[in-house]
Amino acid sequence: MDRDITDIIEKQCLQNNIVYKMMHSGAGHDAQIIAPYIPTAMVFFPSHKGISHSPFEYTNPKDLAEGVNVLIHTLYELAY
Repeated sequence: MDRDITDIIEKQCLQNNIVYKMMHSGAGHDAQIIAPYIPTAMVFFPSHKGISHSPFEYTNPKDLAEGVNVLIHTLYELAY
């Protein structure tokens, strides 16, 4: 993933007092295909009990809002 973008994401988390963890995803994502050609990063939202890609997946609305806020501010900083 692009270090400049991940630095911006990290900065947004710190500025907004959002608990975060830098991590690598073991799953396949479209991002890994485009990353060699386009600066790329990903923002993951925490799921209850770590369950994802399942009908039992649940993410707290507060966590969703924080993640979207980080994404919005990251995109704004990249654009301007």
